[in-house]
Amino acid sequence: MKTPELYTLLLSGAAKRVEDYSVNNLQYTDCVSSLFCWKEVIIILKFIDFFAGAGGFSVALKQAGFELAGFCEIDKFAVRSYMAIHDLQEGDIWYEKDIRTVKPENVPHADIYTAGFPCQDVSVCGAKIGLSGARSGLYYEFIRIIKGKKEKDLK
Repeated sequence: MKTPELYTLLLSGAAKRVEDYSVNNLQYTDCVSSLFCWKEVIIILKFIDFFAGAGGFSVALKQAGFELAGFCEIDKFAVRSYMAIHDLQEGDIWYEKDIRTVKPENVPHADIYTAGFPCQDVSVCGAKIGLSGARSGLYYEFIRIIKGKKEKDLK
C-alpha cells in the first residue's frame, strides 16, 4: 500500500530507496533519502467469521481494510455463496464446517472473531426459549472456542 505522498516522493526523485515488507500482520514501508528517513507502519487486522452465512460481517470488515483469516459455516449453500462473494477457492483460508467440532488450537490467529449465531430460539418471532435452544445454544460453542484460545492468540 503506497500513499499518494510516497508516489510524489518517488516521482520527484527524492526517494532513493523504497522497500515494502510484512512481518506478522504489520506492513512496513521505508523511504530513505539523503535529506530524511521515515517509516510508515500500517497495521492489517485479521478476522475470522463464525456462523458466517453468506458473509455480511466479512463484506463490511473487508471494506474497512481488515483481512479475512477464515470462516466457519455449516450450510453448504451459504458456503458456496460465501466462496463466490469473496472470490475464494478451497484451501485459500482456514475453513471449518461445524463449530461443534472446531478445536480452539486449530483456529488461526485473528484480531477479531465475529459470530452471527442463529437467533431463531431467542427471536420474538421464534421459539423464545433463549440460549438453551438447539440453534441459539451454539453460541456456547463460540464461547468455548474463545476460552480455549491461548492468551497470546487473543492479543
